[in-house]
Amino acid sequence: MVLAKVVAIGLAIFQFLILLDGGLVRDVLADRQGVEAAVLDMDTEGADVDDIVEVLGRKDRLLGTLQAHEVTVAPALVESAWRLAE
Repeated sequence: MVLAKVVAIGLAIFQFLILLDGGLVRDVLADRQGVEAAVLDMDTEGADVDDIVEVLGRKDRLLGTLQAHEVTVAPALVESAWRLAE
């Protein structure tokens, strides 16, 4: 389970929860509509070379396979997880 809060200038904080099972992303839960998610799998062993992408930041460079991931709106579950984490 991964918890994250995102704050954008001028926007409210939104929270999300990533459900992992055996290292696999099972679901991404958010506390509201309009949240988008993508998963970068950095374990490229056995991946098709054509599927590996390079994601560049200002100082960072990540390699992996990238997939958009559906987001489930589940505010009660996300809020409950955050209460336990804080």
